[in-house]
Amino acid sequence: MAPVRLRNVTKKFGQNVVLQDIELEVNDREFMVLVGPSGCGKSTLLRLIAGLEEVSDGSIYLGDRQINHLPPKVRDIAMVFQSYALYPHMTVYDNIAFGLRRQRSPKLSVFTRLAWFAAANQKQRAEIDNRVQQVAESLQISHLLSRKPKELSGGQKQRVALGRAIARNPQVFLMDEPLSNLDAQLRSDTRSQIVQLQKRLQVTTIYVTHDQVEAMTMGDRIVVLNKGDIQQVDTPLNIYRKPANQFVAGFMGSPPMNFLPVFIDKDGNLSGEGILRLISPEQFSIPEIGCDRAFTLGFRPEDLQPAKADYADIVGTVELVEALGSEMIVLLRVNNGDDAVEIRARVSADVGLEQHWQIGDRSFWKLDLAKIYGFDPSSGKTLHFP
Repeated sequence: MAPVRLRNVTKKFGQNVVLQDIELEVNDREFMVLVGPSGCGKSTLLRLIAGLEEVSDGSIYLGDRQINHLPPKVRDIAMVFQSYALYPHMTVYDNIAFGLRRQRSPKLSVFTRLAWFAAANQKQRAEIDNRVQQVAESLQISHLLSRKPKELSGGQKQRVALGRAIARNPQVFLMDEPLSNLDAQLRSDTRSQIVQLQKRLQVTTIYVTHDQVEAMTMGDRIVVLNKGDIQQVDTPLNIYRKPANQFVAGFMGSPPMNFLPVFIDKDGNLSGEGILRLISPEQFSIPEIGCDRAFTLGFRPEDLQPAKADYADIVGTVELVEALGSEMIVLLRVNNGDDAVEIRARVSADVGLEQHWQIGDRSFWKLDLAKIYGFDPSSGKTLHFP
């Protein structure tokens, strides 16, 4: 196993810069997750490491070895694709064994290589068979070895694709949104299996997803990308609690963080659209921001709770109520003018049922002032977190 290092990696398609001066180090045996919106460059970054795209500038290292000039087949990296990429004419057994046969055979075509394997000595065949059986057992697909891909469900195909990568025993696993084609329940189950498998195998893994829930639950660390730039690299907890900027704060979290434009006057009082009364300096403290200036107030949906009008900090019009079983998400419209802002509150189902909200109702909320964030309205940089 080995760490992966990227030094000033840039990728251009014509004049379009997809990745710009990427600096990243993935530790040995780490599970690193790349997350970001569609088009941010995360899959391109994975393809650069795999060798499926050429680096426009910069260097990629696997351990102490520079690999960005090497062809994919000699990089000792295995990749699992979103589309599974299984050979439809082969059984599950042969799909898993294919990479092992390539490692042990001369440079021949696919069909010639299969013929060569048929004539190989008993020891080699026994080694490959033993490896395939081990991998199949670990992924609970031993009963599928004689089937072909068309006979498998989406979850089964995904496990076969994982098995093919694992069988090669590479130094690094690359996974490009491998769960995106699965239903919600199967995604959750397979997500846990992948994490457990990686911990058992102790293989450096880089995993790409656009789903921030996957990122938070799977990664040892998370890389948040946007428009080809790394916004933050940190543990899931720090990404959530200490976002580097407003983009990270708004992207990581379900529902995302709320933002309101506010102003602190020269006396330190905070006011803004939808805020019912001045919030005095005695109620909150953001010394990093100072007075007599505008900033963006951020707060998580769970840090809003229903309140009586006399005690409320924020008022809004109910736009939507989503019942999710154990909890409810309430979408509010703050300030009914042209510059209205939408915010979300997350409350327990019991609290929600007590309120009897209807669309169009005027609704009052208490904000936990100990858990508010501040962001620069121009740069988006975090000015304060609790």
